[in-house]
Amino acid sequence: MFWTHARTATLGLLAAGCGSSLTGPGAVDGDTDALRTDSAAADPPDVVTYHRDVAPILREHCGSCHTPGGIAPFSLQTYDDASRWAEAILPAVLDRTMPPFDAREGEDCQPPLPWKDDLRLSEAELATLTTWVDEGTYEGARVVEPPPVAPDVIADSEADAILPIAAPFEVDGDEDIYACFRLEVPNDEKVWLEAVEVRPDNGAVVHHVLLWSDPDDQAADRAGEDGVYRCSGTPDFFPTDLIGGWVPGGAPIRMPEDTGILLKPGATIVMNVHYHPTGAGKEIDRSALAVKWTTSPPSHHATGFLVDVPFLGEVQPGPNDPGKTRFQIPPGVPDHTETLILDTGPIAEYLALLPLRIFSITPHMHYLGRAMKVTILRGDAPDDEEMCLVHTPEYRFDWQTTYTYDGDVDELPQILPGDRIKVECTYDNSPSNPYFGDALAASGATEAQTVRWGEETGDEMCMAMLGLVIPPVDLGALLKQFDLGL
Repeated sequence: MFWTHARTATLGLLAAGCGSSLTGPGAVDGDTDALRTDSAAADPPDVVTYHRDVAPILREHCGSCHTPGGIAPFSLQTYDDASRWAEAILPAVLDRTMPPFDAREGEDCQPPLPWKDDLRLSEAELATLTTWVDEGTYEGARVVEPPPVAPDVIADSEADAILPIAAPFEVDGDEDIYACFRLEVPNDEKVWLEAVEVRPDNGAVVHHVLLWSDPDDQAADRAGEDGVYRCSGTPDFFPTDLIGGWVPGGAPIRMPEDTGILLKPGATIVMNVHYHPTGAGKEIDRSALAVKWTTSPPSHHATGFLVDVPFLGEVQPGPNDPGKTRFQIPPGVPDHTETLILDTGPIAEYLALLPLRIFSITPHMHYLGRAMKVTILRGDAPDDEEMCLVHTPEYRFDWQTTYTYDGDVDELPQILPGDRIKVECTYDNSPSNPYFGDALAASGATEAQTVRWGEETGDEMCMAMLGLVIPPVDLGALLKQFDLGL
């Protein structure tokens, strides 16, 4: 992250960041009139300057996070901002740590569509930033600064409702907590959710969040006066619809155009929060949910589905299995793999009647996770003929991304009868993993140990959250009809 690299560069930057108001922090020999920062001066074409060359790159690729009110710790909206952090920015973008977008295309994976909000820099843009820093971060002819880029949030003025948890929630002790918060939705007619944004209040303890619809308000019988009840990694009732969620680095979830998630009057939302205590004492959380909806029925519905061990994902034989197949990551192994396969056979009849298309994928593992690949094995094709949906060979726990396809609904990859969804996860359970210390701390261990699937932060997962588009049906009733045992 920019701020990680900044730890080693901050002192030098503070000393040099305001060096020269005309030419930037670097010293320049010879005539500097051509580099004056008044608007009357024309920038020479062979000099890379901030306003003409660099600002458009930073605004397009970095602006929505590095902006006042954004999730990044500092802004990059002005020349002063950018020049101050220049020496930290460059190594972060050159090693592709920033902007954070870990999906990759290559021989191992060619996704069926490009990605929305793909923040990756081109080679030409990287060259421009490198030259700008190397030549002294020249400002160039001044222009009227455009307003800061709006952060990627659902603004209060844009939201149809802000749903806070009913009371502050206390997180203490040394064991992970799963808490389900009942959120009342103020709609007196049918609405379709178009966008949701989890607003985690206390990032020190909020590990991840899942959002579930509660069409019959079953949570009312479970929650106390404070609107919360202890639960597992799900709301522990059925029927329910996965709306979305939040993981570190998460942004608002926006459904594809002309799709939405149905909420009838009287339905509620359950915010399922996984808390990981700090171990340093009591923490208080007051997280909330912002929602945006429409009252006009969309042409398609949206929903979500989790592919993981408890969600019909069957563990496959692995290279380090101890005699029988099990999800088990041995100590000291830097490249252990686990593979899950979800067989769509039980819903083949449904898939034959109603097209099921994938619009987004969110990979989720814990600290040992280093890479994930999600593919579709076509039911009528050999196993080696796969449709790769996403590959994240540089997965990072502290910046998990939802990858959304950039295409119309009828272009999205479709799950066909007989298909199997395969999720391959690679783990590094050795000191070569930069998050190895975090993994040890989360499990209370002092050295590498065997790690199995589980819901604690010190355990591991191999979860792919799929965003799905379906025709306008009552999904809960349909799942009951097919009796999937969920």
